[in-house]
Amino acid sequence: MSGTAGRVREGLVSRFADWYGVAPEDVTDDRPFTEYGLTSRDGVVLTVLLGQAVGRSLPATLLWDTPTPAALIAALTALEEPEPPTPEAPPPTAALPPDALPPGEAAGGRPS
Repeated sequence: MSGTAGRVREGLVSRFADWYGVAPEDVTDDRPFTEYGLTSRDGVVLTVLLGQAVGRSLPATLLWDTPTPAALIAALTALEEPEPPTPEAPPPTAALPPDALPPGEAAGGRPS
């Protein structure tokens, strides 16, 4: 389990125990948050707390879009995946030396 996954799971277990009296061993990855007693208001508060735990702003609808601990953890750990590097764009024609332009063209693509 990644660091984010562990922090998220720990935060969920802690909050559900504090807010709803759910025993830590009763928090399972496939059980919907609403079955623990999560309300819309609590969902927004929990989303803010999770955002602080992972160091980024999260959408207010996150817990409704990912309604189980497993789905939430998968979504948040996917945010950790580095994005593939984008290929460098070729330099603009104007940055090329004049002798690199096709014959008869000036910088900017206009014939001379």
